[in-house]
Amino acid sequence: MELKEIDLGTFEADVKFLENGSYDVWLSHEGSSGSHYTDVSADRIGELLAGDIECFAESYGVFTTGKGLTLSRAKELLNFVIEHESAGRNCKDTLKHLLFLGFTKDELSTEFGFSPSDIQDAMEDMDDYED
Repeated sequence: MELKEIDLGTFEADVKFLENGSYDVWLSHEGSSGSHYTDVSADRIGELLAGDIECFAESYGVFTTGKGLTLSRAKELLNFVIEHESAGRNCKDTLKHLLFLGFTKDELSTEFGFSPSDIQDAMEDMDDYED
């Protein structure tokens, strides 16, 4: 992985402790409206913040595949391939294949834009899928 030194600015976490022991959190960058997550653990907040930082860094080309293709562009390409694949077959079949490859529900929803109900339908249709 090739690295460049770039100032990514300030990332903020506005956190509220909930009665059930979990947290409600807004993650933002440089005062932007950011992302809201509810009922998450402290560990999950760290994962989400790390993901936001990596995503922002990728958009500036901080991380590359070593051949000049940023991870962000690689994700764009992967999304295009998935959309193309889904257009030629049933969405459920595509989701089942991606679940079989080890993609999580969160990745399929967040990274690739599949609806939670479509993901659930595909999971229910798979005999050997364990959530």
